[in-house]
Amino acid sequence: MKKTLRFVSLLFLSLALFVQCSRDKFDEDLLEGKWYNTTEELYFTFNADHNGLTDDGEGHGNQFTWSLDDDELSIRYKSGSGFLDGITEVYILTKLTSSRMEAYQIDAKDIKVVFEKK
Repeated sequence: MKKTLRFVSLLFLSLALFVQCSRDKFDEDLLEGKWYNTTEELYFTFNADHNGLTDDGEGHGNQFTWSLDDDELSIRYKSGSGFLDGITEVYILTKLTSSRMEAYQIDAKDIKVVFEKK
């Protein structure tokens, strides 16, 4: 009886850890297009070829490459992007629809970042 109880307890704990560690998967096709980051007041254009461009609305911008792995969006700024040269920003997506994206930066979990499709 004790062995069975231990086994069931271990099985339940393993299942709970597995469920807790599962990550959301988002469709990267939804990222394609121009988004406005309402938090940073900056436009991001995500192209299908995984390249992109930021735009501050005044003609200043930076080129980047991007990737989406489950819920993790990585934006790596290309060489020659000024002070962002080579920097990678990592966002954890909590919502992605055809018109709205919500996330937080991996190193600032308490700050919600909202993007609206333009």
